[in-house]
Amino acid sequence: MDPDAMIARLVALGEKIPDALSDILKEARVEGLKEPVLDTMLDGISARGKAIVQQYSA
Repeated sequence: MDPDAMIARLVALGEKIPDALSDILKEARVEGLKEPVLDTMLDGISARGKAIVQQYSA
C-alpha cells in the first residue's frame, strides 16, 4: 500500500471511529446498558483518534 494512502486512511479512521462508537453507545443506552466504563472507553478512543488526526494531517 502506498504510504500516503495509508496515512489518509488512518486519518479518516481517526475521524470516523469516535463518532461511530458514540452512536453505538447511544443505542446501547437506549437498550438499557448503563456501564460507566463505556464513557471512559469512548473518551480514550476519541482522544486517541483526535491525536492521530492532529499528528498525521498536514
